[in-house]
Amino acid sequence: MFYQLPNWGKHNDYMLGDFKFKDLQFKNFNKHLFALSCPKDEYAPKVAVDWLVNQVRNVDVI
Repeated sequence: MFYQLPNWGKHNDYMLGDFKFKDLQFKNFNKHLFALSCPKDEYAPKVAVDWLVNQVRNVDVI
């Protein structure tokens, strides 16, 4: 993910520019999730982090 992040930032659809949404299988993610957003972050603004967190089900967000 570290190396993919700069590439994802070049797509209008972020990481969905490289993957099909259904292939990511967010519905099957069942681990703890630590979501972090920093002010003025061009790669992961709060709205993007919030969207990502809302895609996963059955997860403890910490």
